[in-house]
Amino acid sequence: MMANKRMFSVDVVETDAFLDLPSKTQALYFHLGMRADDDGFVSSPRTIVRTIGCTTGDLKQLEAAGYVISFSSGVLVVTDWKVNNTLKSDRYRKTMFQNELALLKESASKRYILSGNGTISEPIRNQNGNQQEPQYSTVKDSVEKCRLEQESNAAAAAGEPDTPPVDIFTSFADGDGELLQALQDYDRMRKEKRKSLTDTMRRSLCQQLDEEFHRCEWVQIIKQATRQGWLKFYPLDKDKPASTVPEFESAGDQISRIIENLKRKNGA
Repeated sequence: MMANKRMFSVDVVETDAFLDLPSKTQALYFHLGMRADDDGFVSSPRTIVRTIGCTTGDLKQLEAAGYVISFSSGVLVVTDWKVNNTLKSDRYRKTMFQNELALLKESASKRYILSGNGTISEPIRNQNGNQQEPQYSTVKDSVEKCRLEQESNAAAAAGEPDTPPVDIFTSFADGDGELLQALQDYDRMRKEKRKSLTDTMRRSLCQQLDEEFHRCEWVQIIKQATRQGWLKFYPLDKDKPASTVPEFESAGDQISRIIENLKRKNGA
């Protein structure tokens, strides 16, 4: 069991670089720090982002500023973990994310930086306020990229969308069975309408939910889109303009929709 007390150094959180971040982004950093294991790794950062009412944009700001490093597995590490925290050996519990830990090394200032497959330069954080913006190199996981390309090619050869929807939607649902079922029902509706989702479209829809709507509304928003046959998600009880008809709606669907509207108007 990991320790239940965490620390934050003023050398990290009382700098101009940190205080210049938006308040929500700063709050996210503290929550990630509280949820990290004894080596600074956070297993479910997206869940934390959603739970505290932040967005993926806040997480990206922390990444851009060099306060966290994300991995293709979905795990992230707090870069200043060892600056913030000191654990006694009898309380320390080794992280389960050894593969990710193997990609890191410790800088002279006790910060995690990437090594091996990718490199990342340390940001220059000038404490007198005349700070320079951190400069980073683009880090790509070649193994993960190769795997995704192979899956995409195999799916294309079989005449199917990029990858099975369960991969992306299951990851996004993060154990929420009701949310996953709603996403899969929507995916099925798109297939029936001959407007099947690609991998890119699934990611875009998940991002739209994460950035535009409250977590508690997701299931109903998805169900609404499934009922209406929409290409994207819209706020609850907000239909498209009356003059707009989904591009894939058949003549039979149009007739059925008109009949249903007439029934509702007549109280049938």
